[in-house]
Amino acid sequence: MDPTRKTDIELIKMAEAFLVHSAPIRLSLVFVVNFDLGVDPHEDASVALSRAFDYIRQEHTFPKALSFVTDVSFAWVYSKYSEFHHEFFRQFLICAYDLIYHQSLFIS
Repeated sequence: MDPTRKTDIELIKMAEAFLVHSAPIRLSLVFVVNFDLGVDPHEDASVALSRAFDYIRQEHTFPKALSFVTDVSFAWVYSKYSEFHHEFFRQFLICAYDLIYHQSLFIS
């Protein structure tokens, strides 16, 4: 699934609902993002979101990381941006999470 496409947001939200309600299932997600290792996450929002998800998953928990992705996705749907753009993602991190958009968060 691609968390930067509006068509996939509902699927991500459903996956989060399974976790929130402790459904007895095993859940895995595969994000479809740009696989070019030379891509700058400061320029490609899908790569930045994928790396932020992985960072939160490692530092906290999978449910918290998935919740982060749904928060970002729904904030984007109601934002002024028509596409999931790196500038929107940067603003979201600063406003919603008080996170500084720094290099260490996006190192692969």
